[in-house]
Amino acid sequence: NTNASTFTVTVTDAEAPVISACAPAVTIDVDTNTCQVEIPNLTTNVVASDTCGTVTITQQPPAGTLVGVGVTNVTLVVKDAANNESSCVVVVTVTDPVTNIVLTMTYAAPDMTLTWPKTCADWKLQQTPSLNTPITWNDSTNTPVLGVDTWKVVVPANTGSNLFYQLKRNLP
Repeated sequence: NTNASTFTVTVTDAEAPVISACAPAVTIDVDTNTCQVEIPNLTTNVVASDTCGTVTITQQPPAGTLVGVGVTNVTLVVKDAANNESSCVVVVTVTDPVTNIVLTMTYAAPDMTLTWPKTCADWKLQQTPSLNTPITWNDSTNTPVLGVDTWKVVVPANTGSNLFYQLKRNLP
């Protein structure tokens, strides 16, 4: 006597892929004409494997996304055929290569005009009544106006001539 049985064996992949190396952090200079840069394709720098086959690697935001000066976190996702996934985050830092700019002051009665070139970074006009130490710089109450290629502030000479000015870069 022989008994025969039929049964089904289901193999389930419940194990996520393993990321052995995420892409390294990236620092990129911004395009000074557009004040933006494209996020690069970081997927090719990921080393990952899966016990049941091949993996796909995607990134968010995708390669080609335009970003400005500052820090953007890019999430890299590794997925296997069973939709198990692992992820890692890469920091993309976009910098403005312009680190020094010239503040030009011109006097034409009754006003003093301060101008500086437009850059991608954020520069803040500051003022102080004295250069004696310790120097205390305060943000200027005068609002800069953006022209085609320059920022401009007009200060009444009766107040502006008694102050010293500087530009301070706001770092992201």
